[in-house]
Amino acid sequence: MNKVFLFLSLFALMACSKKAVHNANDLRDALADSLEASMEGNRLSQTLPGLTSVEVRKTQEERMLSLIDQSTHVGESIDPKFLAWLHKDLPDLYINKLIEGQKLYTQGIRESNVTLQLNGNALMAEWQKFWAVHGVEIWDKMYPE
Repeated sequence: MNKVFLFLSLFALMACSKKAVHNANDLRDALADSLEASMEGNRLSQTLPGLTSVEVRKTQEERMLSLIDQSTHVGESIDPKFLAWLHKDLPDLYINKLIEGQKLYTQGIRESNVTLQLNGNALMAEWQKFWAVHGVEIWDKMYPE
């Protein structure tokens, strides 16, 4: 089952990498997908310390890493001009805090490097502070009624 999920995840990532994101609707949807995968990966990371079964923990960790990788990959395809249109500070915070933080965090998990994990978490915390203040405003601009 895990191998099937991993294969499907990799297939989806390869399909995304071949698709350039150009129009506003695609950009909006890519950003939404990236943010949703990031939030779900973050939620899963919060459950890992409480898991006692090694097999369940490994499965959850693989799922978490897959979601964060998906968020990072899709996020890297988003045009910074679109991000700036949504909010003037969004390109810097999204690219340099969230995406870069996710890269460091997942690298740290894979390499069992706590320093990388902490550095990634610190960057993502800066992103979360920004999003807590401006997220609704940005989301409303992405999806006007």
